Amino acid sequence: MDIKKHFEKATEKFEFTTYNRYSRKMVLEFIPKNPNESYSMAFVKELSVLGKIASVKSITKQGLILLTFDILDNPTTSKIKFEDVELGNTLDK
Repeated sequence: MDIKKHFEKATEKFEFTTYNRYSRKMVLEFIPKNPNESYSMAFVKELSVLGKIASVKSITKQGLILLTFDILDNPTTSKIKFEDVELGNTLDK
């Protein structure tokens, strides 16, 4: 299955592994939006002690566009490329 379609059609949360800015693997959890609620948004949560949460702004051909806000409420966007995504928790492998 195509990774983009896996993210778009998800109905339950799942884990995936990608690289952080230091080229180290990190595990994230994707929580899809609730189809029964019109105001619901999908988001990504980092699985660590001080994990961050980011809203999924959009799912494009190349990857996920994430939206977070800093302490002064300034928006920050980041991108996770699908070529760097491995489905499941592959951190221990």
